[in-house]
Amino acid sequence: MCAVSTLDDQTIKNLVQLYNQVMTALLDRHCPAVTVHLRVNKKTTPWFDADCRAARRHARAAERLFKRMFADADYQM
Repeated sequence: MCAVSTLDDQTIKNLVQLYNQVMTALLDRHCPAVTVHLRVNKKTTPWFDADCRAARRHARAAERLFKRMFADADYQM
């Protein structure tokens, strides 16, 4: 890579530039950049409305309570 004697006569600016080049090369080799496509504002399904969302939220709350208390009565809210 680099010999120590060649680094002694370098300026701080050149050393920082060398550091950035080496780090960029390592990242490109071991962790290359990838393009990610995100879905934006896509509705799930037409039938999944506010009532379904509320029912799901209520069921998940009951599941969390059941896991905490382990009581069948809590699961049947």
